[in-house]
Amino acid sequence: SGAHFFFGALAEDAAAEAVMRLYFLAGDSGELCTVPGAFAPVESLYKQHVWLPDGRVIYVDGQGKIILLSPCSDQGIDLSEHMPEPFTMIGAYAPETGRLLLQGDQSYWLLDGLASGAEPALRQITGVAPNPYDLHWDTFAWLPGGEEVVISHLNGRDASGGSTLYLA
Repeated sequence: SGAHFFFGALAEDAAAEAVMRLYFLAGDSGELCTVPGAFAPVESLYKQHVWLPDGRVIYVDGQGKIILLSPCSDQGIDLSEHMPEPFTMIGAYAPETGRLLLQGDQSYWLLDGLASGAEPALRQITGVAPNPYDLHWDTFAWLPGGEEVVISHLNGRDASGGSTLYLA
């Protein structure tokens, strides 16, 4: 089987509300597959999705829903009902362990187990909260091996306050 590509496009629903339609493009056949349903719009797909090793995609929509999608399948799993708060983006993904760093409005969370097929486990990171000024001011990186993640948190609205590094 060939590679798949994932992309989204803004559209209008029957009530003329903006929605995001999602698609997979099958690399081997050229088939364009529409993901069933309409999703809350996001500015771009950057930091909103990640490919898992088994070919599935985790997607965070504009309302903070987390959906697990399989290419060219009608089967999507809404993981949001198991989540304590809506999420704004996927901060970082560790392919070695399958762990995700998720950013919510109030806190950061580690999500584990999706890549291995195990029951998803969610753990809140305490001691650091997302920068309230802008979604993109904090940056993230997994250490080699994917067991620990570093959060670089900007102290204030500009660089004059410096940054603080957190290890989780």
